[in-house]
Amino acid sequence: KAKIHVEGLEKKVKYKEPTIQEIAAKETTTIHFNQFIDIGAFVLEKFGYLPDPENKEFITIVNHTWPAIALSPRLFTLFRKFHKINKNYIIIKNDSLIDKMNAKPFQDNGAKIRFDKSTSQFPDTLVKGDYIMYAYFDSKGRIIYDQFCQATKSLKNLDLIKLFTTLFETHFKHKIIIVHDKQLADELRKNALKKIKK
Repeated sequence: KAKIHVEGLEKKVKYKEPTIQEIAAKETTTIHFNQFIDIGAFVLEKFGYLPDPENKEFITIVNHTWPAIALSPRLFTLFRKFHKINKNYIIIKNDSLIDKMNAKPFQDNGAKIRFDKSTSQFPDTLVKGDYIMYAYFDSKGRIIYDQFCQATKSLKNLDLIKLFTTLFETHFKHKIIIVHDKQLADELRKNALKKIKK
């Protein structure tokens, strides 16, 4: 734990994550992350607050439901606030037991969800206002998480320790790219809403 803590401190000293204003001012921004949970925190702390004067629908298109169950109390408070300021629509490719369980906190906070196996969106894609965020998860991490979801057939054999270890302790090379493109964002939003409201 001490080693991970020191590595985290070193990362913060060596690399300064861009601010909301810096992201909004650029056409594209690339950010690297070592853990799955850091990307969720970034969405709740920064991406969800990018300029959106028209308060357009927030769109999420993912292969697996992002696990709100793994959020700390502070991040879960931000998660609830995030749902109050955004109209959330989510399309999820996989409908495994884990995906359905992870979708519940989103639904309970007002998100509209559709499980759709025909979804071919890769990488995971989020749309806020005129900004698109592409989340490129480390291929090894994606395989581990996918296998975990597919292998869990009942809540009785749900291995929470393995889930939390994967989310919090395993280091990967994840990358997100944020693109500021109104036309593309509106097109993605329009197509997603059409699918969700079918």
